[in-house]
Amino acid sequence: MEKEDARKQSREVLHERRKQVNRMHRKGVAVMEIVAQTGLSWTAVNTALGLYKAEGLGHRLTASQELTIQQTICDRRPE
Repeated sequence: MEKEDARKQSREVLHERRKQVNRMHRKGVAVMEIVAQTGLSWTAVNTALGLYKAEGLGHRLTASQELTIQQTICDRRPE
């Protein structure tokens, strides 16, 4: 697979690629296999994995905030 230049991709595309890398890694796929399947460089794959580890896999809300939002959605949904 031909390598892609990530500098030419939108932020949304890069975010989706990083999520794909993380999903594959959590399923036990080796880093070099992820490189081969995605067309990303070894550096890009390791950077993506490092970002997810540092950011807590994308969680931005506290447990209390999540609960408040869930309750608001349940209380206001039409039935």
